Amino acid sequence: WPNNESPWRFLANMLAAAALILMATVLPGYALCRILDGSADKVRKMALSPALGLLLMYGCSGLMVLTNIWSWGSLTAVMALLNVIALALVRTNASHKSTLTPWQKLERAMHGEVYGTPEQSITEEAATQSWLQQQRKPNMLLFAVLIPLSCLTLPLLQDLPFGVDWIGFSMLTAQMSTLGDLTLPGTNGGFWTYPPAFPSVAAWLQQIMDISPARAVFILGHYSLFTLIFGIGGAMDRHGAGAQGILAMGLGIGLFAKVFDSGYPTVAS
Repeated sequence: WPNNESPWRFLANMLAAAALILMATVLPGYALCRILDGSADKVRKMALSPALGLLLMYGCSGLMVLTNIWSWGSLTAVMALLNVIALALVRTNASHKSTLTPWQKLERAMHGEVYGTPEQSITEEAATQSWLQQQRKPNMLLFAVLIPLSCLTLPLLQDLPFGVDWIGFSMLTAQMSTLGDLTLPGTNGGFWTYPPAFPSVAAWLQQIMDISPARAVFILGHYSLFTLIFGIGGAMDRHGAGAQGILAMGLGIGLFAKVFDSGYPTVAS
């Protein structure tokens, strides 16, 4: 462990960073979830919101890099603006049925509002989703939740990834943090094949947490894995297989192998 840092302190840093990213992204993710899935209840929204919020943050950060306007402050400002817009969307409540979008009608149908022809399909979809949600098994859901949560405890097992790609991600993260772009003068004469979203968000995390680039890559990668598994569960829940989807992904042998390698930042990218 570098500088005699204990794994428990590293775990505390991991959880603090996860809480920070969650606070910055969960509200925009929740607003986007309401738009994409009007039938989602609280359980599904809890699973989908972190992943959708992180997707928005990655997308905004990557676009800012490509347009040469990225900086720690500009990304922070964009995320603050996204939260304000998300709050406005969440609090908006259309009162006239003629102005409701299909997803708003489906959301209201989930709460018992009945629509007739030609919108009978909305009520039928609401009934189907309500039935699927009633079929959830609490014990299986609880066990499934423990699988992605375990992704945040890996600092107790290792300090840094065993693969080599994390070196590239760490170098790019350091460049983003110090220079605001992905150039490495004298080292490359073209374009990096790494998508810019992951190293730029890692650089944001490095500066706000005052940690090393490698540590920021490690933490952001595992948080991405955590939200990805939850998000897959939320997507599969629409088909009545949320817990089963998490267990199928989280207990896969290939996933366990990549957790200790550098594959998770690549997947997140």
